Amino acid sequence: MVFRMYLGKIKAKYFSLLFGLGLVMYWQASVGKDRPNLIIILVDDLGYGDLGMHGSKQIPTPYIDRLGAEGIVFKTAYVSSSVCAPSRAGLLTGKNQLRFGFNNNFGPDQPGFNPEFKGLPLSERTLADRLSVLGYTTGLIGKWHLGEKPHFHPVKRGFDEFWGFLGGGHNYFEARKDGEGLLSPIHCNLRDGISAGPKRRKDTGHA
Repeated sequence: MVFRMYLGKIKAKYFSLLFGLGLVMYWQASVGKDRPNLIIILVDDLGYGDLGMHGSKQIPTPYIDRLGAEGIVFKTAYVSSSVCAPSRAGLLTGKNQLRFGFNNNFGPDQPGFNPEFKGLPLSERTLADRLSVLGYTTGLIGKWHLGEKPHFHPVKRGFDEFWGFLGGGHNYFEARKDGEGLLSPIHCNLRDGISAGPKRRKDTGHA
């Protein structure tokens, strides 16, 4: 689903597919053959006209175009925020993020603000939490941007597997074990095989 933002209503005129580099969630049923595998791909800042299926000639996107051609294209839809972290919070909780005070991206820590609360509130259950109850193995690849403190880590918020970075952006080519910001470490707790079961391995936090 591709979201085009409008000021005010933040309306997505053509809602075609969630695709992207930013957030990938994948699930595999641990029991039962009739449970579907679910994949949600969310991308930040992808313009409506950036895809071949919408007429772009600049960058070929044949695989995304095929998803649109063989799937369902939603041409009118809404997204809960025009910026990345709140839209992720809304998507993962199934709520308008304003209901739990998540109305903008994170800024620098301010005097009097406790940074221990800088993330998706622990009172909120995520889609991964709910799918785990149904017997799914859950994973996230890419950008998290819902809190960098240990208690906000994806494996503490319902995900069994995580490979990615915790902040809002990252250098495409370099990561450092002790880096910060765009050079922050890439976290990885992936097992050799998803079929190993839902037991979580300690995150290595290596670059």
